Amino acid sequence: MNNNFQNDKFKKDKLKKIYFGVGVIVLLGMCFSLSYLITDWITKPKYENALEEKTVYNSTEVLEDNTTIALMIGDSIDKEQSLKDFKEENNIQVDVNQQFLIDFLDDSGYKLEALSDDRIVFSKENSDNTLIGGKYYLGEKDGYFAIYKTDENGKAFIESESDVFRDYKKVNTIPIAAEEEIKSFKHYYDSKEEALERLAGYMN
Repeated sequence: MNNNFQNDKFKKDKLKKIYFGVGVIVLLGMCFSLSYLITDWITKPKYENALEEKTVYNSTEVLEDNTTIALMIGDSIDKEQSLKDFKEENNIQVDVNQQFLIDFLDDSGYKLEALSDDRIVFSKENSDNTLIGGKYYLGEKDGYFAIYKTDENGKAFIESESDVFRDYKKVNTIPIAAEEEIKSFKHYYDSKEEALERLAGYMN
């Protein structure tokens, strides 16, 4: 009988040790998880602040002339050129940084899409605005200036191949703001003569 009593006591002591060991392991795990969460909570704001400061710094840093500027409309690249060519085309005589480009291109509806050390991409939505019927619009065809006419439903078409001015400079040679106005059919007239008169100002 004493042997049975001793065996029961031994089993109970063994179970207590097992429970104690499991409890210690669980407690250590909870302490580790808690310390990790506290450390992450303390360091994360500092990391985010560092990234924010870096972004602000980069936005004011003068860009190199060989930086590539890409302009996208929808999913397609509409124009891609070096910063040097971009400045010459738009008659920009000052040093250019990222924030300057953001502000400058915002007037034409472009938003910053992506950037790296040597390439900055801007994009805007492809708009399909309804045109006014029975008007003549300044537009672009194959990169050249063109005059479009709209039917009664506002659908634009070119009346004659002579209305595409392939013997003159291309649309992408004028300042980008004016180029976007041409491509998006911002200018319309009651007669083709009026459209030609206005177009001459762009092509001279």
